[in-house]
Amino acid sequence: MSLEISSSISTNLNQSFSAPKLSDEQKETINTILSDYDSAELSEQDAKDIVSAFQEAGIKPSKDFEVTLGTAGFDAREIGDLAGVAPPQRGENGAPPIPRDSESAGVNQDNLQLLQSILEQYTDLSNLSAEDEQTLSNSLLDAGLLEPGALIDTQS
Repeated sequence: MSLEISSSISTNLNQSFSAPKLSDEQKETINTILSDYDSAELSEQDAKDIVSAFQEAGIKPSKDFEVTLGTAGFDAREIGDLAGVAPPQRGENGAPPIPRDSESAGVNQDNLQLLQSILEQYTDLSNLSAEDEQTLSNSLLDAGLLEPGALIDTQS
């Protein structure tokens, strides 16, 4: 096994900014909610009720959410339009945009700045010595930015 710092950090950061996959339970909840409606005859009130039910269930819009609705015969955009809900903004490659202020999306700006300050100590993350890898790993763990074992590449 070896430590893969740069790819692990990149993967962890990408996962932090990407929409999570729906669980089987969430998909089942979506299907249960939609079973009360006819996709061909949705009213504005139906769409608002559907959106409200998804919010109450803690289900957030994502690509997986859109696909699950489509599989059930519903169009996520149509529901959103009827309910008066603006579609989520997207950044590059369809990813959610990086928030511009600390209040906008639950990104801890202090931790982001701490991560940046730790990483700035290294000029080339892809060519770290074993000692530098260990030092970086320890710094990230000590700062509470990673969980123990998160940097271990079990694929090597």
